[in-house]
Formats: sequence, C-alpha cells, structure tokens
Amino acid sequence: MNFKELLILLQLHRCSYHYLLEIFRYIVNNQLSEQCFDGDLLREVIHRVNLSLDNRRIQQLPLDQINLSRLNEAKNLTNRAIMIGESIYPSNWLQLPQPPLIIYFEGDLALLKKQSISIIGTRDVSHYGIDVIKKLVALMCEEDWVLISGLAKGVDTTVHLEACRLKRKATIGILANGFNYSYPLQNASLQAQMGHEQLLLSEYLPNQKAQRHQFIMRNRLVAGISPVTIVIEAAKDSGSLITANYALQYNREVFVLPGRITDDQAYGCNALLKVGANPILSIESCVAEIKDLLRQMNNS
Repeated sequence: MNFKELLILLQLHRCSYHYLLEIFRYIVNNQLSEQCFDGDLLREVIHRVNLSLDNRRIQQLPLDQINLSRLNEAKNLTNRAIMIGESIYPSNWLQLPQPPLIIYFEGDLALLKKQSISIIGTRDVSHYGIDVIKKLVALMCEEDWVLISGLAKGVDTTVHLEACRLKRKATIGILANGFNYSYPLQNASLQAQMGHEQLLLSEYLPNQKAQRHQFIMRNRLVAGISPVTIVIEAAKDSGSLITANYALQYNREVFVLPGRITDDQAYGCNALLKVGANPILSIESCVAEIKDLLRQMNNS
C-alpha cells in the first residue's frame, strides 16, 4: 500500500481530517512517503502518531480496528483521487489553513491547468442576476478561463449550465458531498453531465451524503482555488458571504455586483463593497480589470 492508498484507507475508517494530517506530517517528516505501508510499518506509523496524540483532543484509530480488507476499495479510489503534493494538485490550495489532503475527481483534470475564476451567489438569483451571469460567462469563456462554482441552486447552477452550453472544458463544480449523491437533487443530470464533459471535485468519499458543515468546508475550496471570486447577489447571512469572506482572508480579489439598497439579495454585495471589494460597473470593464490583475500576478 502506497502513501495515497494509506490516507484513503484511513478515510474509509472515518478518521478525521486532523488525524489524517498528523499521519501525513509524521510520514513526510520521517521521509517515509516512498515506502510500502504493509504490515509492520503501517502499525508502527499509527502507533507512533497515537502516542503523540495522547494529550490532544484528536480521536485516534486503535491498532486493533485497522481493517485491511478495505484495501482494494482504497486502491480503486486512488485512480480517482489527487493527493496534496502531486503536480496536478491546485497550487492555490496550498495557501489555505486547512488544505484538502485528498481530493476526488470525475472528468477532465486538464481543466486544473487553466486559469480559473470563481463565481458564487444567492440560491434565489434574479432575472437581472442571470442576465449578468450569462454575459460574464460568455466573455470569460472567450478568454478560455475555467469558471468554478459549487453546484448549488441559483447562481452556481446558472454558471455551470451556461458554461456547459458554450463549450467543453469550461467549468469545474466543487461538491459538498460524494459523487454518488447529488445536492440539490434537481442538479443530478447537470452533475452527471459535468462528470463526463467538465470536471467535478470533492474532498468527500463517494458515498458521503451532504451535511450542513460540509457546505462551509466546500466554500473554502471554491474561494481558495482561484485568484478572483465574483459574487452575484447575496443576502445578509448567505453562504455566499462566507465564501467571499474566505476569499478576502486568503488575499484573493473579490468583485461584486452592486444592487439596490431595498433589495434583500443585494445586501451582501453592498456590504462587501463597503470593506473594499471591487464593483462590477460593466461586464466588459470587469473582465478587463481581471485580465489586468492576472497579468500583474503572473509578472510578480
């Protein structure tokens, strides 16, 4: 069993992220990443990590609960997984406080090599918001940028659908659940289409259903993967604001669609403007500003 298979096997044992991180650090720090983790070495690594965690509140995997009968399952999942440190792993995620150690994928990994822009927003998107999204997506597809969102209702769905309509290899969906489930259920066909023609990413095992805290974890990945995040309409306490705040914390550029002060779905965007986000004053100027920012980033 190799390093990646070991991490996936531990995921199958429902080990927490923090426990996996301790395993990862131990293996890397002791220069064991190229070793074969069968039998004695596997138990030695887990034993040593468990000893180091005796006084910490991280749930451990007891040695007598290691189930090697699931190794074939882990090996099969390896072919659909990226491990942190691999060349195709999104480099921007390395800057996150809690980067995914394993990310599962369906579709074309070549999309990860292209310039990406994240677009997020309300589940109750207006006709105006949809119109803006379609125009933005059209211009960004002309630039050959990959558009990233979270496959939620509203803004996310509009971004993915429009990108899929315009071209292949144009959009990435980051899920808050495993690939064997769809959330929302109404996006099942869109998710299947993107798994064939575009790219889906998830840090969750295929049979993991969506749970509330996983949406926040998904949001950090949407915000962290791109140098720019665009917010199209967001209410006062929306998940989109959480994502935008992640983007600001990660020192990403944030662009927002301003709205009327009487519109509940404009509150979030207007609040982001107050703390320094960039206003979208026109579709063309927004794309031009982003091109200029990307040029500066590439030259720095």
